[in-house]
Amino acid sequence: WYKDNAQRKSHPVGLKRSNPWGLHDVYGNVCERVADKYAGDYYAESPREDPSGPNRGMQSRLEYKVRISSKEPFCRRRRRYALTAKVATVNPGQTLKVSAGGYDDPDAMTLELPFTLGDWQESDPLMLELSEGTVTLYVWRDSPPQYGVAVKQ
Repeated sequence: WYKDNAQRKSHPVGLKRSNPWGLHDVYGNVCERVADKYAGDYYAESPREDPSGPNRGMQSRLEYKVRISSKEPFCRRRRRYALTAKVATVNPGQTLKVSAGGYDDPDAMTLELPFTLGDWQESDPLMLELSEGTVTLYVWRDSPPQYGVAVKQ
């Protein structure tokens, strides 16, 4: 099957002639997209079911500055804030790393993103303790898959 004779749909295996080894549809009936990246030793320690591939390092990142003023009523020098993100995801298990201490902060927190099937939805809150003054929040992704997330707010 190919673009000009498939009528924009998949077909049951075996409707076309087999190859010289008796195999049907070896060249593809439906295009498969694989997000895994190869690493020789990864699969020895990966999850047995549906491994997503090794960490590819930091792929997406942004810095967001916020101003925390002690002139506001009841504001203390350090305070806990709830951080949420309005996102659309097409893959389950997506996360964002968040830190006020930089991209290499060992105490970075993980914001779990909802699986939204492409619709906009707000994440559960992540509680951060921030100091008075101008604070830079560092947000990045470093866990596969590295695609399928849009952040609106």
